[in-house]
Amino acid sequence: MRIDRFCPKMYYFADTPFLRVLALLLGLLFCMLLLPRPSWAKSRLKIRSLTVTAYHLTGRTASGTNARRGCIALSRDLERKFKVKFGDTVIVKGVGRFTFQDRMPKKWRKRVDVFMSSHREAKSFGKKQKAILIVRKSPSKPRHSYPHRKYS
Repeated sequence: MRIDRFCPKMYYFADTPFLRVLALLLGLLFCMLLLPRPSWAKSRLKIRSLTVTAYHLTGRTASGTNARRGCIALSRDLERKFKVKFGDTVIVKGVGRFTFQDRMPKKWRKRVDVFMSSHREAKSFGKKQKAILIVRKSPSKPRHSYPHRKYS
């Protein structure tokens, strides 16, 4: 028995080009949701409304480098939460682009400290609420191809 005998005006929706395209688009959307995100998408984290202050320091930072313009210190909770490593780039909206080289004391939470070259500059910077963007450093190959030796 044929179906069109019972329903002569019924259309076969699977045979229409519109529904074929719609099914294809829905299938692609479903696949995109299941596939993992690309590595470049994971490399950026946007954080809103953090307290941004400035500091002046003579000497070494927590990473062991000398304090210089372009360095930034993050509070330890942000470092842990977003798994930020020394050398990652942090962009503070409206302020600039910095390299994560220093840590703040344990008592501070949700804070970012920008290095300034003088105490006067740091005082005039003040305390601001800004959004930040963390850009992860791409993983690099080890410098030496030989395995590390254990000395006894």
